[in-house]
Amino acid sequence: MAAAYSEDIRICIIKAYKEGQESIRQLADRFQVGKSFIGRLLKQYRETGTIAPKPFGGREKPYLNEAGSTQVCV
Repeated sequence: MAAAYSEDIRICIIKAYKEGQESIRQLADRFQVGKSFIGRLLKQYRETGTIAPKPFGGREKPYLNEAGSTQVCV
């Protein structure tokens, strides 16, 4: 699984975008990241005010049913 982009590059992308000199495509080329990453980062920043990476997935915690066997919460 790939690691999340560092906070440093996220800050640089936000600053560059706020300057308004480059398009999302140009920013993607400049920072060598995907356009979709920049789009999601900007949306997250607008909606939450944070640029921190979201936690990686995982599954729901198992629980014990009446029979004592472990199952995944449904």
